[in-house]
Amino acid sequence: QISSRVHSANGNRWYGWTTVCSIVQMSMRGMRSADDQCDVWILDAQFGRFFNKNQNTFPAWWVEALQEEEWQL
Repeated sequence: QISSRVHSANGNRWYGWTTVCSIVQMSMRGMRSADDQCDVWILDAQFGRFFNKNQNTFPAWWVEALQEEEWQL
């Protein structure tokens, strides 16, 4: 089903939107109330490319909270 949807008209847009929803939902799982705080690390090397392509799809409050860290291995 996913392959059919991705290869349909607007498939890449649907896939990007679905991925953004999953990232936002997963990143908020550490929050149980408005007073909670948590750190979330996205370790996928492709996240920067995905974020740049889909930045306007993320909620503004989520983008404002995003901080980029550079790590040398």
